[in-house]
Amino acid sequence: MRFAVLGCGSIGQRHLRNIRALKHAGIIVYDLDPTRLAKIELGAKISTCNTLDAVWDFKPDVAFVTTPTHLHLELACLAAEQGIHLFIEKPLSHQLDGVDRLLTLVEQNQLITMVGCNMRFLGGPLLVKQWLDEGHIGQPIHARVHTGSYLPNWRPGVDYKKTYSASYEQGGGAILDQIHEIDLALWYFGAATQISAMTVPATSIDVDVEGLGEITLVHRSGVLSSVHLNFIQTNYHRYCQIIGTEGSIYWDFDWPEVRCFLSQKNEWHAQQVSCDWDQIFIDELAYFIQCVETGKESFSSVTDGMAALRVAFSAKLSAEKGLVVKLGE
Repeated sequence: MRFAVLGCGSIGQRHLRNIRALKHAGIIVYDLDPTRLAKIELGAKISTCNTLDAVWDFKPDVAFVTTPTHLHLELACLAAEQGIHLFIEKPLSHQLDGVDRLLTLVEQNQLITMVGCNMRFLGGPLLVKQWLDEGHIGQPIHARVHTGSYLPNWRPGVDYKKTYSASYEQGGGAILDQIHEIDLALWYFGAATQISAMTVPATSIDVDVEGLGEITLVHRSGVLSSVHLNFIQTNYHRYCQIIGTEGSIYWDFDWPEVRCFLSQKNEWHAQQVSCDWDQIFIDELAYFIQCVETGKESFSSVTDGMAALRVAFSAKLSAEKGLVVKLGE
């Protein structure tokens, strides 16, 4: 299998390292910045280039779209036209316009796709999903899904004000950049039919995007979920709490376990989970490659990425207009 990494910023370099760690060869790395390309550690079967024609001539089986968000859709469509399977970093795009064309190309060329969803491979969320599917707490009623961190600390040595995270035009802002928690809520409870939200600007870090979003989702399953996203708190904190008819589930990134209260037994149950941040990216990559090899669609395809994107933009619209946004039944 041959790979193309389109964009060699921090996440592109991470995927490159992991492709090599999984003993795959035949890799081409594309970027328009010669300084970034110069930092790539070349191996016997690794090439670099600054033109897409060189990428297509390489005839990759898989393309990793790891550029800033506003470039995702254009590159993904160009690769899809070449019949190349796609891994696209989250979020799928900085806009909804044009996503339908990508979906059409993917269907026409029978491509395997995946939108980066590394949180689904972390031990805590994985076990939460398993316990929900197994009915440990009966029918879920409400969930609180939270992430908070500090944008200035995200990329050491890089001026955060000059990154795409700080630019609406490039797909920045807390809601799009922290879409993982929206993805988790949809993964846990299914499609959302109503969205309402409020936001707080990131003035505390002198950035002209929303720094905090408080989003309420009504899921088709009947679950009400509250999703909190912010990149303005100076400590990192990530957790979820789920209330069900027969108990509750609690997970916190700072704990090496998931806890479940079982109402019928009136007791707590806890299970240890892995918090290896590096390993989840390797597991995500291995899973996607297996999907390509077997021809099985991933559980986070561009269709799923589109669903999360629709929720994100509905939340932005709700916050801007002060209304409840209803999605199709």
